Amino acid sequence: MELDALVATTTPFLIVEHVAQMRAMYETAVALTVQFENIPRVAPRDRIELVKLTEGFWHVTVHFGFVQIPDIPAALRQAKDRGCPIDLEDAIYFGSRDAVVCSKRRSWLVRVSLRLFALMFRNSVRTVDLFNIPPENFVEVGRQIEI
Repeated sequence: MELDALVATTTPFLIVEHVAQMRAMYETAVALTVQFENIPRVAPRDRIELVKLTEGFWHVTVHFGFVQIPDIPAALRQAKDRGCPIDLEDAIYFGSRDAVVCSKRRSWLVRVSLRLFALMFRNSVRTVDLFNIPPENFVEVGRQIEI
């Protein structure tokens, strides 16, 4: 796969928006993908896929089994050991969280169902808790999605 195509398919929307709005990029940036496999456990030696997309920009895919508790800082330490220049002490984690809002154009019954879904979605597990990310290093960017 060509580098431009690889960057276009692996760069999360959040990074693209951040660079577009801030007109700046960190010296080292890591696009992280967490993938849960259909097996109970993924061995540590098979957990990390590391790709250097361009100077200072890396893509790390972390694989976990469906019974494993994901630990992103531990996975990033493993990526650092494999050559990714991550400064884990000063790392800033960016994540997105969407807020679901109900469209007024829906029927009454659909709106009630969607409000229940929005309530459950809003009360779901937070990223920092699910992935063991230090809360003081986590920036959550939100947007509203009307359904």
